[in-house]
Amino acid sequence: MALALDFKVEGDNALRRALNQFARKVGVPVKFIVTDQMRLWVQDLMSAKVYVPKNKGQGRKAVDSALSNVFAPLVAGTTTTPSSVDPSTILVRSASGAVWATDVELMDKSASNAAMRTRHESMRNEHTGKVRKVRNQKRSGYTFVPKLHVTSLRYDQYRKRVRGSVGKLKKGWAEAVNQLAAAVNTSAKFPKWLNTAPSTGGSANINLTNGSGYVSATNNVSYAETKYERWLPGTRLKRVKDIGRQLAAKGNRIDRLVEQFNRGKF
Repeated sequence: MALALDFKVEGDNALRRALNQFARKVGVPVKFIVTDQMRLWVQDLMSAKVYVPKNKGQGRKAVDSALSNVFAPLVAGTTTTPSSVDPSTILVRSASGAVWATDVELMDKSASNAAMRTRHESMRNEHTGKVRKVRNQKRSGYTFVPKLHVTSLRYDQYRKRVRGSVGKLKKGWAEAVNQLAAAVNTSAKFPKWLNTAPSTGGSANINLTNGSGYVSATNNVSYAETKYERWLPGTRLKRVKDIGRQLAAKGNRIDRLVEQFNRGKF
């Protein structure tokens, strides 16, 4: 599911008091402070310990490694024949003479994108999204390979499609944090290559009046919630504590916030 973050002020009296105190102290509206904290919260999530590639090359390598546990591409010269002993088994012989076996339901040479995606998703860990490693099995005197067997052409086509989504998860946050950063007169911090990744419709919404309301940020990538749900409580608490620290703080952190506010109208 997509993931929407809400930084609410109403109903949280302690947080509201802290924000109002801080706003009076530095001469910056609560709306500006909460928006800046949401920006920082999204950036905290972007750097959380969830696997995301540092660059496109790393992402493509991760895709190749994952797909090698899902599919067995059949290169030119490979033959496949049903077992004469067990019709539920397919014997595969490569051009070099290597022989292995697989289950008949795992032989789908011209599998559709939908079929390949279904197999791919079924191999993912539901909490981390990582593809599980598979082990070959010894059965009936053969080495069974528990991967979906497709032609090398179909494999290459699907791999290209998946590689095209590299950076998608971070892009969902990048689009939201860009909007939040612009609202508080600063720049977003994330790898520049994400600017060239396909748009995912990430967004931010600022709805605060008279020191009450909320700021939200939404990552519309379908698996964002699964990837990040475990990091939400800790990263939100970090932002609340940061406000408390700022109340007593002096120096660069507050100076930066005031400088951001003074750069333009909010």
